[in-house]
Amino acid sequence: VDEKGKGATIQEEAHAIYATLYEWTSRHPNWLIGGDMNETRMAMDSRRISEYKHVNKFINGFLEESHGIDVWRNFHPHDPGFTYKNDRGSSFSRLDYFLLSQSASNILSGLKMRIANWSPKQDHARISLSAKIPHQTDRACDGKPWSIPQPRLFNLNESNRKICKEA
Repeated sequence: VDEKGKGATIQEEAHAIYATLYEWTSRHPNWLIGGDMNETRMAMDSRRISEYKHVNKFINGFLEESHGIDVWRNFHPHDPGFTYKNDRGSSFSRLDYFLLSQSASNILSGLKMRIANWSPKQDHARISLSAKIPHQTDRACDGKPWSIPQPRLFNLNESNRKICKEA
């Protein structure tokens, strides 16, 4: 991040979030991450007018380093599973993910992921994950759920900000 502009600030925030994910998941063997990662892993995950750019992807590096699983790709190796479309419907991408540790995958049963149908006026499709968690009675909970806030959107003007708040 050499430039110091709005995009660079957002990129710095994203890298800080990714570093936090690495830190947290390295301390806990069983983890699940879900949400909009705002990047595609491979060309299959994108259908757009412009050419797909092959660049290093956080998700791929994270999955390799953490030995994690991309749940959708695990169950659907040949289905793009688009979760985002632009407002013109001319571009589709898989930006939303459930990532799971290998050890959590080994203890969960009935693991399923679903991508919902497109809702009117929505650019992202809803994703859901279901699984059966084994009952544990002899162990105290040694971790707490955590969440990371979404980055601030610096590129919104005041009228767009107002529309977002009202929506």
